[in-house]
Amino acid sequence: MCGDLAVRFKRSAVIVEPILLNMIATRQETLSADQLYLEARGLWVKAVKRCIYDSEDIICRVMDLLERARQQNPRHVRALVLLSDLLMQLGAADEAMEVVSLLLRLQPNNKTHRRKKALLQQLQSKHGRDCQDEIREFIEVRWMTTNDW
Repeated sequence: MCGDLAVRFKRSAVIVEPILLNMIATRQETLSADQLYLEARGLWVKAVKRCIYDSEDIICRVMDLLERARQQNPRHVRALVLLSDLLMQLGAADEAMEVVSLLLRLQPNNKTHRRKKALLQQLQSKHGRDCQDEIREFIEVRWMTTNDW
């Protein structure tokens, strides 16, 4: 009985899997920038709570959602804030600086954006490990103690 059920399940899974993948892809294509950001943030909250926020796989999954949000709304501040954090976590200073510069054009008086820019400028000028550690500490403290992302 169980063996027969397993065979039927495998056959169904083979047929259903492409349909589900297509449905998921279609669903994500129709999500708004806000919805994509919230999905990315939810995934990132789980990663932070489990202390697995240094996993490049997770970072890339979250960044994919944030890039889709950015495509739908290039000025989506919350998506840009989290995207800049993730780029900084990866050590992608030039890409993070582009995002932070955009954030500063959108919100010129934001202290967090200014701090990010200063840290990134240090990283770009020093290319040192100490600065990267300082950046990671800044980001991780924000993730653990605030909702400002």
